Amino acid sequence: MTPYPETRAMQFASNASDQASLAAALSAPSTGNGNTAREVVTLLTVQRDLYARLRGLAEQQRSVIHDDRPEVLLHLLTERQTIVNRLARLNAQLAPHRRTWDVTYAALPQPQREEVTRLLGEINGFLRTILTTDEEDSALLAARKRLVADELAATGQQRFAAKAYAGAVRPHAESADLEW
Repeated sequence: MTPYPETRAMQFASNASDQASLAAALSAPSTGNGNTAREVVTLLTVQRDLYARLRGLAEQQRSVIHDDRPEVLLHLLTERQTIVNRLARLNAQLAPHRRTWDVTYAALPQPQREEVTRLLGEINGFLRTILTTDEEDSALLAARKRLVADELAATGQQRFAAKAYAGAVRPHAESADLEW
């Protein structure tokens, strides 16, 4: 374990909100195994903040999908992927604590245990909201895709019919000997 958990976590603090969360987490008093408690609280605080930002982007995504603005949707998806990548790196840092979670959690002083429980509840709430929103957005996009496919198929059939009609009419008009 790194002796300076705040240094490892700081790489995830890219804005003022992240910095404030880290500052609050790192300034919390700790007793007992302070390094582990501080690191767990810090990492979970950053994780919670990243999920909150991801949820905000998911809400923006919903609006963009409803407004049918695909160029903005692509930008939002890129932002979301950046946050997901950061979460993956953060999860790698949390992995040693997860492997021994029962022991780690039991060793936390009561105030940090309560804070960890609160953070995990917030993280799970954000995650549920994000997953629900994404499932609904996916269904909406799939319905739009089917609608566009149906419209394209109808357009193709109309062109085929128009060409067939033009081909059937043209020979007669050219061969007809009309005098006015």
